[in-house]
Amino acid sequence: MSMGYPDIQTWQDTTDITGPILRSVDLHRKIGDRLSPGSVGLIINTLYKNCVDHDSTQLFSGHSFRVEAALDLLEAGASFELIMLRGGWQSSDNAMGYLSNWR
Repeated sequence: MSMGYPDIQTWQDTTDITGPILRSVDLHRKIGDRLSPGSVGLIINTLYKNCVDHDSTQLFSGHSFRVEAALDLLEAGASFELIMLRGGWQSSDNAMGYLSNWR
């Protein structure tokens, strides 16, 4: 447990986690409903900058994970419908935009 925030077990025991797992926590330890869209990229990039072997020109966003998750599902043989469902896409064009990164 760091900075006085709850560990995962405490989180699960005391928080309704039926919604988003990653949530904001304010200075008074009040847990919010979700992270803001910009927070995900900020957290990812802060963690990455603390890695020993990081490329200082590389930046990530929340979409980095969305792309990777979609590609992982594709490589695992998931159906296009499942990939769209998991990615939250209603348009096949949007899903194909993400999957076009596949090599």
